[in-house]
Order: sequence, then C-alpha cells, then structure tokens
Amino acid sequence: MMFIARTAALVVAAMTIYGAALPAAAPARADDKGDANTTITDERLNAFVAAAKEVFAVRQKYRPQFEAAATDGDKQKIVVAARDEMKKAVENHGLTIEQYNAVLTAARTDQKLAEKLEKLLSLDSPAKGG
Repeated sequence: MMFIARTAALVVAAMTIYGAALPAAAPARADDKGDANTTITDERLNAFVAAAKEVFAVRQKYRPQFEAAATDGDKQKIVVAARDEMKKAVENHGLTIEQYNAVLTAARTDQKLAEKLEKLLSLDSPAKGG
C-alpha cells in the first residue's frame, strides 16, 4: 500500500508527457513495446529526473493560463504550447518522449525503481510544496 502511494507521488511529480500535462491533454501514446521490463541505466534515470523537473515546471507555468482561458480553443492552444515546451525539455536531456514515458511506466510496476526515482526527485528538489 505504501508502494502505491509512492508511485502515485512519483507520477504527480514526474508527469507523463501529454498525459497529465494539463487537464484537457490527451493520454500519451508511447509505443513502449515492453521497455518497462528492460533495465534502465543510471544515465537514463538521471536524464529522466532532470527532464521531469522541467516538465513539472512547464506544467506549473501553463496551468494558470489554462484555467483562465475563456474558450475551448484558447485552452487547446495552451495545451499545444505546453506539450511543445515539455517535449523540448525532454529532448534537451537526450531522451525521446517514448523513453521518458517508458521510465515512468517501469516505475509503476517496479518498486525498487520507483523508490530510486522518488529519492532522486526529492534529493534535487529545492523546496517542497507549492
């Protein structure tokens, strides 16, 4: 049960690209083909953590704009802008969207990986809250 709570916290902290970006965002369509069952290197984990922090920052940046948008069209424009910025953040850390989402998917089923990611995400966080 503690594992489920930790994984949920990890999901909130990391945010899948396209999936939880903003309320109107469509689910990610990563073609993982079993990547969740392969070993994820420390290098990829570190890239994921750096990218996840930027993805979360982008989400925080666009959320007020999304909530204040007057029309569905305005909201869609904000979602597209946020997705583009998140994609760039992930790619700037040497990952594809599929690789990024594969790490998150793997963490949902691998308790040790989830704990490692949780530790890495919390170690580098300047402050909690927010």
